[in-house]
Amino acid sequence: MRSMLERSGCSTGIQEFNRFIDASGLVYIPLNGKRFTWFGQGNKMTRLDRFLLSMEWINAFRDLCQKGLRRSISDHVPLLLQNVSVNWRPKQFKFLNCWFQKEGFLEEIAKEWSEIEVSGREGFKVVKTMSKLKFLKDWNNHVFGNVEEGIKALENRIDQLENAASKRDLIDDEVVGRKKAIQDLWETKLRNESL
Repeated sequence: MRSMLERSGCSTGIQEFNRFIDASGLVYIPLNGKRFTWFGQGNKMTRLDRFLLSMEWINAFRDLCQKGLRRSISDHVPLLLQNVSVNWRPKQFKFLNCWFQKEGFLEEIAKEWSEIEVSGREGFKVVKTMSKLKFLKDWNNHVFGNVEEGIKALENRIDQLENAASKRDLIDDEVVGRKKAIQDLWETKLRNESL
């Protein structure tokens, strides 16, 4: 925390931290997307997390920005330090543990797997065989609903309430709603952990 503007509902220790930053020759990059990075119980919020960079880093990576992402089940906001001129990533395949608990899942996999006929080099066969598992996405949506959308909806609700809390005190219903959304998010994530 560098100033009282980065804290709400807590006490301070600002001067020592600022002296450390100055003595180390570090540079703070402004945070985009969030005001606070830690949320405690009730209305306690603080800007605890940040990237501090050396001038060598800043000179080597001129397009760096730090962004506060949507918080999930942690009480800390994840921070992304990125070179904004480069930003691509293929979408990951997620295999959810809860699928094994659903009756008929293994039979569905065995059926789909037995229908796969691929010829060619071994590496090609593996890639083609794995691409045939895309049916699991549709199966998951049909059986469980879109779990990721449910998680995103809960994360959005938490994010909205925490953004509101950084501007004003939450009313009791909002505090209770935030706690419930966090609890629901934990339960959903534990139930749907990916392998």
